[in-house]
Amino acid sequence: MTTSVHKNSTDNTEPENTSAKLYESEETLRVYIENSFDIIFTLNSAGEFVFISPSWERHFGFLVSDAIGRSFAQFIHTDDVAALFAYLERVLSTGQSETSPAYRVKHVNGQWLWFIANGSLFYNKKGERKFIGVAHDITDRKLAEDALIESETKYRELVENSPDAIAIYVEGIVVFVNNECLRLMAAKSAEELIGKPVMVRCQWHANHR
Repeated sequence: MTTSVHKNSTDNTEPENTSAKLYESEETLRVYIENSFDIIFTLNSAGEFVFISPSWERHFGFLVSDAIGRSFAQFIHTDDVAALFAYLERVLSTGQSETSPAYRVKHVNGQWLWFIANGSLFYNKKGERKFIGVAHDITDRKLAEDALIESETKYRELVENSPDAIAIYVEGIVVFVNNECLRLMAAKSAEELIGKPVMVRCQWHANHR
């Protein structure tokens, strides 16, 4: 005896499963975007905000609704705007994902915060080019780097103007001399000493005493 199994035309299990998975995926993405510490945003080709995640408000104090439809340039330090527009155009024209130069964004309290963004090109349903970016706060890192540079500058000035003669050499080759060392070696400039073996410079000095 042969048994036939007929699929019920009203059986929508598969479409229901697909819809459930799609809903779960979209819900996961929504939760990620709403809770991400980084700022997720999209721009049109003119650099105007199309979408901004809620972390925008947590970082800068400005309402998302006040930024949508406005150019990103209105929130960026004027010294950084040109480089960011060039970056935006590169990503949109080449289609290559790229990390932006570091840039400053103004907080509602007037403070400038440092950020970088990773951006990519995508097309919406109308086929329009859009930029999607994820912006990350690097203010603490930038301040630390600036403090290190300032410290190194001050240290170098102290060494260069020290009343003691200071010379640094690596494997017998002079790589640094301060002003007092130049005076004692009767050299007119550091170029006369740097890059030369220590013994050669000492012999040169003895011959010119």
